[in-house]
Amino acid sequence: MKPLATIVLLAFLLIVLPATLSAQDAPGQPAFRSSVDLVPVDVNVIDRTGRPVTGLEAGDFALTIDGKVRRIASAQYVTAAEASAPSAPTYYSSNLAAAGGRLIMLVVDQGSIGAGRGKLALDAASRFVSQLGPADRIGLVTIPVSGPQVDFTTNHAVVQALLPKLIGQATSPGLLHVGISEAADAQRGDAVALRQILDRECSGLRDATEIQECTQRLTAEANLVYQTARERTRASLLALRGLIERLATTTSPKTIVFLSEGLVLDTDSAELSWLGPAASRGQVVLYALHLDPPSSDAEQARVSSTRSQDAAFAEQGLATMAGLARGSVFRVTSTADAAFSRLALELSGYYLLSFEPETEDRDGKVHKIKIGVPGRNGITQEEAQAWAAEQHQLGERDAFYFASTQFCFRARKPA
Repeated sequence: MKPLATIVLLAFLLIVLPATLSAQDAPGQPAFRSSVDLVPVDVNVIDRTGRPVTGLEAGDFALTIDGKVRRIASAQYVTAAEASAPSAPTYYSSNLAAAGGRLIMLVVDQGSIGAGRGKLALDAASRFVSQLGPADRIGLVTIPVSGPQVDFTTNHAVVQALLPKLIGQATSPGLLHVGISEAADAQRGDAVALRQILDRECSGLRDATEIQECTQRLTAEANLVYQTARERTRASLLALRGLIERLATTTSPKTIVFLSEGLVLDTDSAELSWLGPAASRGQVVLYALHLDPPSSDAEQARVSSTRSQDAAFAEQGLATMAGLARGSVFRVTSTADAAFSRLALELSGYYLLSFEPETEDRDGKVHKIKIGVPGRNGITQEEAQAWAAEQHQLGERDAFYFASTQFCFRARKPA
């Protein structure tokens, strides 16, 4: 689970707005205009309970790019009720004229949630929806299997009615001599992990033939456990990618709440290379709720000997995904009310900062971005390590973005 700093700073949205300063020379001299491109950055500043910290001004923040200070021109705290109306994508089906409000998409990864499980968390999601403001728009998508697909709507009752009817659909191979964490280690060539499995499961055998048979069976089981988890992860990510790329057709800020029992990623996480750029383009922030599987399951004849490690391993994949999309992961062990309460607090307000970039920031290369609140007792911040940067052409406008595990902004040079 991603550790929570005392104060967490998350940059959400990002488009350069022109701030034009003009000066008129004395009569008879040529007139000229100068302009400064300001990059607005939506920043959440929350305490350890998830409650937004208010009352900060521009001078309280410090922003650097590659360790070089950039001047912050302004800072304004914006509550959810004050947020401007998002632009309407062409695929919206209703409530396009609604003013203000947030865009929140619930994504239920039924393919990763055990068969018949997840009801308590989905009931909590329904209660979360009931507490949204009338201008907030909520959507619901189930992946990777077919199920309810509700575009953003202010008709919250529709989503509320559907959520309690959803349940997990993932079936277990029924072989739990090998947990997913040690199965992954064995698949990656960890001889120590394989030896631990064999010592535990074949320890009572003395006959060489029986030991060989036990070894072959456990090796095959480890492969089955790992490949099953990987296939589920690939299916979930494929469906999620399609959704985020659809959301990326507009630049309205959006929040995805992803409910899952975990993802099993390759060691290099290359299969998520698309996520940062797509989330940046669509101004998507992704929060993941990790539904911790129950300690016992009637479908399983035996509980994994590495249950805690398995849960941490599955959560690691979610944390990687959420980090690339500037969000967080919350572990859910029973009901998800606490996680949704924390989420509601984090989404209740943000600071809109604007700063002046330098020409060197527009080179399309990888950059390290850091936003801090120096001089405030008890406030700490997490440093953002930029992992990718590309330069795009948007019509006749040059655009660039910085993507990282904590900060992501996209800037557009005015025409």
